[in-house]
Amino acid sequence: MLSLARAFAMLRWPAEEAVVAQIREGAERAFAHAERRDDADAMSVALDALAAIHRFGHGDSEGAIAATRKRLPLTPRLSVLERADTVAIMAWDLTLAGHYEEVVDSYPQWRKVLRPGEPEYIISHCTSWVAYSAMLCGRWDEALRIADHLLALRDEAPTIVGRFSFQGWLGGLHVASARMDTTRLARYRSAFVAIGSPAQIDEPLRSQWVAFIDGDAAAARRYLAASGGTRERKGETIALLIFDLDDLPSEAELAAVEAQAARNPPLLTLRIQLARALNAGPGQIRGAIQALDAGHLVADAARAATLLALRTKEAADRADAKRRLEALGDSAYLQKLAEG
Repeated sequence: MLSLARAFAMLRWPAEEAVVAQIREGAERAFAHAERRDDADAMSVALDALAAIHRFGHGDSEGAIAATRKRLPLTPRLSVLERADTVAIMAWDLTLAGHYEEVVDSYPQWRKVLRPGEPEYIISHCTSWVAYSAMLCGRWDEALRIADHLLALRDEAPTIVGRFSFQGWLGGLHVASARMDTTRLARYRSAFVAIGSPAQIDEPLRSQWVAFIDGDAAAARRYLAASGGTRERKGETIALLIFDLDDLPSEAELAAVEAQAARNPPLLTLRIQLARALNAGPGQIRGAIQALDAGHLVADAARAATLLALRTKEAADRADAKRRLEALGDSAYLQKLAEG
């Protein structure tokens, strides 16, 4: 049990490689013991710990996905909380690995882990990752529909949906803001502020929430500089600075973020690449856009194409940006492009 607890603690307290190996060995023993007893919940917890070790100890999203896939066949025998956690963790790790389309496409099946009569707000964490992935890969109509559903789940929950839903609200806020949907934007922002309650939390998480609630570049930079925090939220913070605040991180800041973990997910590495390209010139920006396209970060690629067009003033670049933005329905950046 100690190894399992240490595995989950690596989110906040990273361990050295030798210690990670010891924790992994303990988690594997825990799984083997649970398997011999045919204890489905215990097997699920051990596999959850192994996924955490891959995710936080090795920066290996694919390894984490493989561990979580072993939990899925167990779901008919699991408690409701273990079932909800299984699909949430699968959505999280698939997002970190860059499989955004799979996350959105899998959601209808994941909802079926709930049995008749079980409240759906229990899978709010999973729903959050689906809304976020839909935003990233350009499926914006679905992102709004799922964010609306997340809002309904929050209203149904007997207690407030937790801060773990951060990514879902971010996905909804991004699309509602881009489409200038003021009604949705106000509803999502109200929920986001209430859930975050930044005055009640410590740094660096406080700066993270303040950065997005207030559009505060200084808070965003504080969060980037902090050693704690998850890698996807670091990536989203860089995107906030680039696309919304027009405040590019410096090379020193980008290098410091890279150094905080041995391996980073695509949604962070590709945004670091874009920030560096924007600090360089059009040739590098074109390369970064190609990388974003290859990484299926459709929304980022469209906005990056706009920033390129605004620099080059070339008709072909402007036409490419306009095509991308119109496909998304990104009214805010279409306006930015027209004004530039």
